[in-house]
Amino acid sequence: MEYPINIVNIVLSLFLLVFFISVSIKLLSTLRKTKLSHIKWLIFVFLATSSVGFLKMGEKLFPFLEIGFNILELIAIVSLILFTKHAFYQNRKSSFWYILILAVGLSIGATIASVGKIISGEIPIYLFELYLLSHAVIIASIWHASAAFSSLNSIKNKNIDKNILLRYKLIGISAIFLSIQAFLFPIHGLLNSFLKATYIPEIYNSINLCLSVSFAFSQFYAWIVLGKKIKQGKVDFHSEKQLSEEEIAKMINEGL
Repeated sequence: MEYPINIVNIVLSLFLLVFFISVSIKLLSTLRKTKLSHIKWLIFVFLATSSVGFLKMGEKLFPFLEIGFNILELIAIVSLILFTKHAFYQNRKSSFWYILILAVGLSIGATIASVGKIISGEIPIYLFELYLLSHAVIIASIWHASAAFSSLNSIKNKNIDKNILLRYKLIGISAIFLSIQAFLFPIHGLLNSFLKATYIPEIYNSINLCLSVSFAFSQFYAWIVLGKKIKQGKVDFHSEKQLSEEEIAKMINEGL
């Protein structure tokens, strides 16, 4: 009876992999054409996240893959924090080092706990692992969302293309998807460990993949679709008064 849902998870995982790689390629093109060098960290987030679903699906057959899952999550978390730093706080004070050290510490703790769980098979160690990983992702994503919405609030009254304002709003919303995804980590662990319901892992994996796709689509729309509209707007209106993307990024990074 699990077969149909497993097929859904496989299809969603394949879609997620292709989608994230496609977004990464588009972002790489944007990186080459603009001075928005912080985009490279977002590419790392996508590439690391795109592999997580397949590792989780193979975890039942090869338990050691959970270590790889945690390592990929660590790469994604660090890359997201670096993206937030370089996109919003490049030339001004922030909580960057505190956020980075705390998130990395929690992620490393989760990786160590995963080794202990594989060796011992103890449920409490498994739940502790999910608890640590959940908090690491939540810390990184909430800081990302806070930076995006704070920047949006600081530039919304300036003469800026509305598509750029929408971009920052979508970036913040996408981070909320990540925080919800992380919040579900320990809840899934509790249900899967104690209720032993057949469909709970598959349902969770489907929800998890949908949240990942929502995050990716939000970022794709923010950087690729809106990027084209912003570029087209410059061609159509030739506005000398409107600030460019690079000028806005510089203004945000300097806290102006």
